[in-house]
Amino acid sequence: MTYFAVRRSLGAFDLGLLADTLIGVLPFVLTCAALTLLYGVVPARRVEWRHALLGGCSPASVSRSRSAASAFISARCRPTR
Repeated sequence: MTYFAVRRSLGAFDLGLLADTLIGVLPFVLTCAALTLLYGVVPARRVEWRHALLGGCSPASVSRSRSAASAFISARCRPTR
């Protein structure tokens, strides 16, 4: 959320296309990898990696979407007094 909020509030500062894309995608990739490992390693029985990947990337995508929506809303709303 921090990246999206800062980017919206400062007016899209330019880091270059590669750095901008990497900063935007890296949190999703790391969250997906961490949750996939969690779902693949922790259970007491064997879990297929494709199922662990699906189980890891689903909540990661929901989390990143929620974060982006929250940053979008907070950037658009006026503060209350």
